[in-house]
Amino acid sequence: MNVAMIEIGGKVRPVKFGFNALIEFSELTGKTIDELNSLSDKNMTMKQLLILCWCGLKAGARREGQEFNASVEDVADWLDENPSLLLDITMEYAKSKEVDPRGVKKNRGVKRSR
Repeated sequence: MNVAMIEIGGKVRPVKFGFNALIEFSELTGKTIDELNSLSDKNMTMKQLLILCWCGLKAGARREGQEFNASVEDVADWLDENPSLLLDITMEYAKSKEVDPRGVKKNRGVKRSR
């Protein structure tokens, strides 16, 4: 899974929505695996949307070996400065759900042979 780079909070920061980000998001919001599969900005609260962004930034920093000590509130402040970044980050989440590294669409009910 790729790490995207987004300029936010005065720095270029990595964003990654792999298992670590999803585990953290699930633990913080109580969302189930099934709910994660159908997650969109239409069925989340604003706080959940900010937590999702924070989880992606935290996981990206961990993956890249960078320190990350920002809070959800810090991310909200950064987004206040440039609200269009919310779309950039959530698009990275959407991309992470769409295609696996082999180019196969995910979550489409396709059975895979062994």
